[in-house]
Amino acid sequence: MMTVRFVALVLIGGMALGAEPAAADQLLAGKRLSIRKQSDGVNRLAHLARDTSLIVGNAGTTGDPRCSAPGGGGTSSLRIAASGVAGDVTIPLPCAGWSTNAANTLYRYRDPSGATCRLVLVKHHALVKAACVGPQIAIDHDATMAPVALATTLNAERYCTEFGGTITRSGADGRTFVARDAAAPAACPATSTTTSTSSTSSTTLSYCCALPGRCTFSNPNQNEFFCESAGGTLHAGFECNGGDGSCVAGSGVAGPCCESNCTVPHFVSCEAGPSVSGASCVSSGSCIASFYPSAVCTTGGTCQP
Repeated sequence: MMTVRFVALVLIGGMALGAEPAAADQLLAGKRLSIRKQSDGVNRLAHLARDTSLIVGNAGTTGDPRCSAPGGGGTSSLRIAASGVAGDVTIPLPCAGWSTNAANTLYRYRDPSGATCRLVLVKHHALVKAACVGPQIAIDHDATMAPVALATTLNAERYCTEFGGTITRSGADGRTFVARDAAAPAACPATSTTTSTSSTSSTTLSYCCALPGRCTFSNPNQNEFFCESAGGTLHAGFECNGGDGSCVAGSGVAGPCCESNCTVPHFVSCEAGPSVSGASCVSSGSCIASFYPSAVCTTGGTCQP
């Protein structure tokens, strides 16, 4: 069944024993940040913060970024906020990429495709690190880009640094920014609605994923990584056309609609279009599917007749 298969791509996770409760907006000392423009014109980012005050959230809490956590892992991301006009981008870190160890003393994110970040690691009483490369690091190098703030968000918890510190390469050459040994910032960077070219999660917009013969919505919102993995194209602020499976500006259009409601973890998704049928809309595991011959696949992930 198409809905359950798409949801299964998103909902991967497990449960583990925790360390101790996490505190929101943890402000950490930065060890090193480098943002380098490669010969192909895309950026490579390496970030390391070392701080023994760092606390990771217990498994199954709002500090857990995995799909099994509350809210389906929340909206995890890495935000890079440079000063001046250098850029402010947010790279999504979908819940399916996260894992923890048996002791629940670290959370590790991996994305071998490189579409988001290849590695993000948050370790209890130790460090935050990230390694990312690609056009999603849409930061322009210039002499006014410092300080550069970073916010690593795991579900509802943020781990923040700001470089500052000792700047050894200022970005003035248009290619390289390197800073070291930055003190913990006074606060996380102020909320921004800007996202990178690979980031499509938002608290205000909905996202329609146009797949062959069908369009989908999910709650939590769609993101480009999983939409493209399923062979689709994401459209921000669009709704679902159940007549042909495309995404359209304006009100959604009714058509054959399949709704999937998953209980572990709670996740709701719907899809509509000519390739959706009662025969393909079947329940699987903890996901209960319901077929509607004519309904709108809503931005909340439900079919509304």
